[in-house]
Amino acid sequence: MNIGFIGAGYMAHEHAKVFEFLGCNVAAIASRNSEVSSERFSGNFKSARRYIDKFELIEKANIDALIITTPPEVTETLLDSINQRGLFSLVEKPGALNLESLERIINNPRIFFGYNRRFYESVAALKMKVDKNDGYFQFHLVEPCFDNVNERRDCLLNNSVHMFDLIQFFIPNCELHYLSGDYLRYLFDIRDENKKSRGTLKVSFGAFRNQSIHWDGDKSSITLEPIEEFHFTNAFHTIEPSDLNPIRRYIPTVKDESENNLIISDCVFKPGLLNQAREFLAQCISKDEDCVNVLSKPKHAHWVLAATREVQKNLL
Repeated sequence: MNIGFIGAGYMAHEHAKVFEFLGCNVAAIASRNSEVSSERFSGNFKSARRYIDKFELIEKANIDALIITTPPEVTETLLDSINQRGLFSLVEKPGALNLESLERIINNPRIFFGYNRRFYESVAALKMKVDKNDGYFQFHLVEPCFDNVNERRDCLLNNSVHMFDLIQFFIPNCELHYLSGDYLRYLFDIRDENKKSRGTLKVSFGAFRNQSIHWDGDKSSITLEPIEEFHFTNAFHTIEPSDLNPIRRYIPTVKDESENNLIISDCVFKPGLLNQAREFLAQCISKDEDCVNVLSKPKHAHWVLAATREVQKNLL
């Protein structure tokens, strides 16, 4: 399968390595002519024909699918052309700055978005558990303590969108409702399509901790902290007080040793990219039959951007 690329930076390289590993031909590349990264990409993937004009690649290149890794303000100018040609496309997050750009492609079955955390082994294991059991989530989104609110808003759009995507991945058709905030910390209630509270999102700027997801069910608890690591517990091991340590301690553990209580995401490639690429190629081969249910579709990207805007407007 011939794959074309628009954008030649870090993420383009990461995607190209994965698709080459899966037997695809990196057939074409378009990016700004002056970029050093373009020369590096062409040097590493010598079969790629070089295009200066992004639209020429979309219209004329002999490719079966397209990977777009440009900044969102550039990407959204390409969506209509991709839509018209009918190319299978994998677009890096968030894909656009304006909801209207995503609304125009909302029903296109051939455009997907690169929310690769959906494909972490840790996330897949949590998804399997929560789809079978009721529970309550705590999402903790941590970003640096920027000097001004505009930098924080930009960070939410360019980086934090991964967490927003996971919220809707675990709780489809949910809504975020602002509860409180104090400049550095913001709390949102997450309500499902039946208006029931299913968890909270805490956004923290400047906290010294990993981003995390916690889920508590009736008979078990699961923690992803960092997101790449899945920790399952359903019991406590109690250590009674002693002369050396007069505090009773409760150590989370598992009742049954057959339970897989630790899963760490594969890091041969950037986590999630390999499984994401496999599903994308499967979709390309199946044409317009919806053979997958994990890839992020335009409606998901639209939800993420709307949720990001909702959080942005509440920043102090």
